[in-house]
Amino acid sequence: MYNICCVKLIYVCGEIGMKLKIVLLKIFSLVIATVLAVTFSSCYFRFAINDSSHNQETTVTSEQNETTSAESSTVSSEDSVDSVEKIEVTEPDLTFGQSEIELLQSYGLDESYLRKQYTFDENDLNGYNNKAYVLDRMCNSIDYFTTLQASYTLHTQKNNQKSTWTTYAIDRRIGKAKELIYSVNESDSECVPLSYVCVDGDYHLKTFFSGETKDENTFNYSSPLSADNKAIKNVAQLFEQPLANKLKSVTDKPQINSYTSAKDDVDKYIDATKKLFVINGSPAVLFTRTDNIGLIYAGEHYNPQYFAEDAMFDFSNWKIESVDTDNSGNDIICILGKYYDKIWNTKKSFNLKIDKETGVMISKQVFNSSGKVIEDYNTLNIIIDGEIKSGIFDSIKP
Repeated sequence: MYNICCVKLIYVCGEIGMKLKIVLLKIFSLVIATVLAVTFSSCYFRFAINDSSHNQETTVTSEQNETTSAESSTVSSEDSVDSVEKIEVTEPDLTFGQSEIELLQSYGLDESYLRKQYTFDENDLNGYNNKAYVLDRMCNSIDYFTTLQASYTLHTQKNNQKSTWTTYAIDRRIGKAKELIYSVNESDSECVPLSYVCVDGDYHLKTFFSGETKDENTFNYSSPLSADNKAIKNVAQLFEQPLANKLKSVTDKPQINSYTSAKDDVDKYIDATKKLFVINGSPAVLFTRTDNIGLIYAGEHYNPQYFAEDAMFDFSNWKIESVDTDNSGNDIICILGKYYDKIWNTKKSFNLKIDKETGVMISKQVFNSSGKVIEDYNTLNIIIDGEIKSGIFDSIKP
């Protein structure tokens, strides 16, 4: 009897052990599958580009605007964050004293107009200081980065304008910058080079692609565009070559650049919240920062002060939805708002994402009063304060 009981006990224990083993194997398999899924999805989203608005007309109601804020743009990068060599950056000296106060006074402004330093508090997302922080960064973004490399697409409905694709680089340590602009021909799935701008200190050169050179550098693309796309890699390769001597120049020789030669004066020292004045009952911005970097097309991307002036001085018209982190580890401020476009005499709404530290624009969607997307910026990739090969910049000084 004793032996029979022992045999039964062993059998029962064996059955329990087998069932436990099966359960553990299922849990282990589930964990492995989850890890693989997360890894795959992170790789996928690293290269994904939200390009749907370029392929079809989009109609968005005011309620849908809020939903699309979190979905409007994904920043990607060909290189992993670890492979980008970061440069040593000195924080901008924005402490102002008596000489700056006297400069303001020479313009008829008292000390209350002196630029303030705001801090961002994620526990008070739509507090006054946070909105002032956003406005300061957007109006003064050129103070907050030393080098910048980015590519972005722009699609507008104005005058049936086609999409454009711009890639640019800025190195403020050596006073050089360049941008390459392509037209995105969606019907033929082609990227056609349009023009090229380079800045070398106080000198500026804008060139156009001749017919032969344009044909040589036209690429097919697959939609949606992504950072691992052959076209983007080909453009990146083209961008890293000196181009000034290969293209047809607007002028026979580089010209003094009115942008870079202009000196920052009082504009830098006025608080962003104080730049809007009311004259004869109408609001007007009297002090706008001089963009002394000097690029033409990319200015709205790295220096979005004009949109801030158009749409964001009235804090009651916009709100901060969230602060997210992109694939490169940068904090992104997501904003929803509305404004009245005085030039086009119409009401508009917008979704906006900016880099939290610099104010550089990551994405922007502007909707007309019917909810249709009429302007769409999407950043394909961006590197802030990473090392740049000096050889990619043309030397154009006479």
